[in-house]
Amino acid sequence: MCALTDLSIAAKNCVMRFTWNVTNQSLACLVLSLSAFGEAVPDEPIPVNREAGEFTIVLLPDTQRYTWMNPGTFYAQTDWIVRDRERLNIRFVIHLGDIVDDYTDAEWEVADRAMGMLDGVVPYSVVPGNHDLGREEGDVLVRNSSKYNAVFPPRRYRDRPWYGGHMGVSNENNYCLFEAGGEEYLVLSLEFGPPDATLDWANELLPRFRDRRVIVATHSYMYHDDTRLGEGDDYSPHKKHASWNDGDEMEWR
Repeated sequence: MCALTDLSIAAKNCVMRFTWNVTNQSLACLVLSLSAFGEAVPDEPIPVNREAGEFTIVLLPDTQRYTWMNPGTFYAQTDWIVRDRERLNIRFVIHLGDIVDDYTDAEWEVADRAMGMLDGVVPYSVVPGNHDLGREEGDVLVRNSSKYNAVFPPRRYRDRPWYGGHMGVSNENNYCLFEAGGEEYLVLSLEFGPPDATLDWANELLPRFRDRRVIVATHSYMYHDDTRLGEGDDYSPHKKHASWNDGDEMEWR
C-alpha cells in the first residue's frame, strides 16, 4: 500500500502529478508550481507513453490558503487538470485534506466550485484534514465535519461509477475505484487522525479488494523527517484528541 499523504508537507503550493509506468514499475513526477496570481507555471512536461501503460495521478495537497486568500489558484489547479486530462492521461485526482482554512462558508463555496470543475470529467476523491473539522474548543479539536459533508456528501457521487462507498452515512472515510495501465486500483481515503473504529472499517473493507493495488490517502501521516508521525511530534493528531491515531498507530493497526 502507498500512503500518498506523506507528499503533502512539501507540496503546499503546487499540484503534484505522478506518472506510473506499469511495464517498468517506475514513477515519474511533475510539479506544477503556481504563481501568486494563480497562473500555472509547470516544469518541463513529462511525456506520457500510453503504449507503455503510463498514466497520471494528480495530488491536491492543502488548498486551505487558496480558499481563504487566493481562490484563483485553486481554480487554476483544477482547470489545468481538466484541460490536460487527455494529454497526460489523468486517471484519478486525490485531494489530501485541509481543503479549507478557517471553516467559513465562503471558503467551502470556493472549494465546491474548484472541485466541481472535475465533476463528470475526472474521477477524484476527497478527505478531511484537521482544518476541515470545525473549530477548536479549548485545546481540543471538535470532529465536526458537517460543512465538509454538506459540500462533499455521498450523494454527490452516487451516479459516479468509480465511487465505491463510504463508512456509515457520511463521507469522511470513503473509497474509490479506477483502472489504469491494465491494472485495477482502490483509493482509500481516511479522515485526519482516524480513530480505531475507522481503522477497523478499513481493515474489514480491504480484503474484498485483494486483486487491486491500494492507495491510502490521509492527512498528517508522515513527518517532515520522512518518518511516520508519532507521539510528541508536531501536528500529531494526539495533540488534537487523545483517541485519534497518528501515523505510527495507523501502521501498527
